[in-house]
Amino acid sequence: MKRPTVALLLALLVTPPVLAKGTLAAKKSAIPAPVSTLKEAAPGIRYAYVETYDLARLRGILTTGLRAFLTGSPYPAEELVDKLKDVPQVPVRIYRVEYDSMIPEQGNKPVLGTGLVAIPVTPTKTLPIVSYQHGTVFGREEVPSMLANSYETMASVAVFASQGFVVTGADYFGLGGSTQAPNSYGVPGSTEQACLDMLKAARAVMKAEGLTPSQLFVNGWSQGGYNTLRFLKRLEMAGEPVTAASTASAPTDVHLWIGRLLTNPQPGDAIWLVGCASNLMMAADSYSAPGFAASVIRPEYMDSARRFYTFQMSWPEYAKTLPATLQDYFKPEFLASFRYGTNPFWEKLDASENYRWAVQTPLRNYYGEADEAIPVDIALMPSRVAKLLGTGTTAVSAGPKADHRATYLYSLTELPAWYRSFMK
Repeated sequence: MKRPTVALLLALLVTPPVLAKGTLAAKKSAIPAPVSTLKEAAPGIRYAYVETYDLARLRGILTTGLRAFLTGSPYPAEELVDKLKDVPQVPVRIYRVEYDSMIPEQGNKPVLGTGLVAIPVTPTKTLPIVSYQHGTVFGREEVPSMLANSYETMASVAVFASQGFVVTGADYFGLGGSTQAPNSYGVPGSTEQACLDMLKAARAVMKAEGLTPSQLFVNGWSQGGYNTLRFLKRLEMAGEPVTAASTASAPTDVHLWIGRLLTNPQPGDAIWLVGCASNLMMAADSYSAPGFAASVIRPEYMDSARRFYTFQMSWPEYAKTLPATLQDYFKPEFLASFRYGTNPFWEKLDASENYRWAVQTPLRNYYGEADEAIPVDIALMPSRVAKLLGTGTTAVSAGPKADHRATYLYSLTELPAWYRSFMK
């Protein structure tokens, strides 16, 4: 098959997976909403009330916002609107949180983490938690703590928090208000730490607001699906009870995911996957392997790769700098090293897989048969391993027309009821 060129893919350009032109999020100012003075919820944990999302706003997220989010998708938006438009039941109070954490890859260097806690307005004082891990973003402020900039997180708030779940989500280090560290894109230890400490912070905020946490559910989309599986493993290893877990369009094996992109690109591949791969290598360079990016990316593209990674260049600007083929972006020796995994980078990526273990928590992995970012074979790996090991992981197809975004929204039509089935 003839390899697609970047120029061809640009002609079929799809926007990065989280913030799209024309969505409610895109129409909001990038300036965060004003907050009241931060209060201490517990030592090292501070929070502030931002605003309340009323029912009209929550329903708008799942109607007008959903239609905009699915612009260009082969999935019929109205099918999802019909299932979600009447879901919100109560208003939701939005809180921005900051917490003290550390960077495992750098000797537990102190770092500030930030994130979201969304609390339903209900007389019930004991509430379950949904820890949501967000997907790839190409803007520092497209994160849960700056909710109006993150449609995917707004959708989770509209679906889960408006039905009685507390929704929490870490921005990840280097995003949101966490400006002391570089973008931690795909950095396993730091991502796990951000999620663990965000969960601790959310529970402290709930206590400060007179609430008691009950069951814990973990969920994530795209990069956040990968992060959710790593987070789940850490929680199980620590003996932390998780009632149920779920992912949508998760790149469960990043080693094979990038390898397929390099060696067997397909005409339907999303062009923004190049940005994902580029940021992954820049993050490895920043967190644990100085000089790595320059050793694999051709020198003529290093400046733009660095500027994109540090949010000095937008995705559309970066896309214009890409060469005719992906093979021309990387050095030949790096491309050749994938075949036998001889570069330490491939060894680390292989070690970062998150599905070759005996998951104890009930787990659903949603996948789309028209997903432009995650091949079906990658998405099915956890369920295939689970079948081999006899564990409770189930793959759920969102259908033949479900692309990357539709897969996530489809999962939201089913997950609240599935979670509640464990609460009876």
